[in-house]
Amino acid sequence: MPPKKKGGKKKKKKTADGELTVEDKYKKTVEEIEALKDQLVVRREITRKSLNQNEFMRSKVKDVEERLEKTEIDQRMASQDMTRMYKTMHKEMSIQIDELGAELISKQAVLETTQQELEQVKKDKDEMERKKDDEIARLNRALENMDRQYRDILSDAFHSLKVRIDDANSQWKDKEIDMQSENKRMLMDLGLYPLKI
Repeated sequence: MPPKKKGGKKKKKKTADGELTVEDKYKKTVEEIEALKDQLVVRREITRKSLNQNEFMRSKVKDVEERLEKTEIDQRMASQDMTRMYKTMHKEMSIQIDELGAELISKQAVLETTQQELEQVKKDKDEMERKKDDEIARLNRALENMDRQYRDILSDAFHSLKVRIDDANSQWKDKEIDMQSENKRMLMDLGLYPLKI
């Protein structure tokens, strides 16, 4: 800022030897002081603005740093939470897999035992039916032999024999019904239904 000049230009009075008078020196000094004051005011304003700008920038930098720090903390906590959740889920899944594996082994053992029992029941049933068929065949052969041998026997004897044969068949049928009922009961005790076999 240029130094202020008051009034119009005045010729500086000089002494006879060309030097300024005391009054002129005073005025010149005052003018220089005013100019220096103006420069000081300008520099103070520039300094104040610079300080304000620096303070503003420091505040912005601090705010950014705080937000970055908060973001890093949040990310670190989120990462820790995800890691903890993953470990928990992995542990729970491992436990469930072990439990399911043990249960599967147990069920397989029960299934194998049940299948063996069912096969044995089927074998027993087949054996009983075979024996029954053999016995019926034997009886039929016996009846045929008896029929050939006694075909000429009197009708009363033949009738008596027929009654005995009918009684034998009735007994075998009763026995067969009892055996079938017993087989059904055994199968149902094992949790099996005869109609499904």
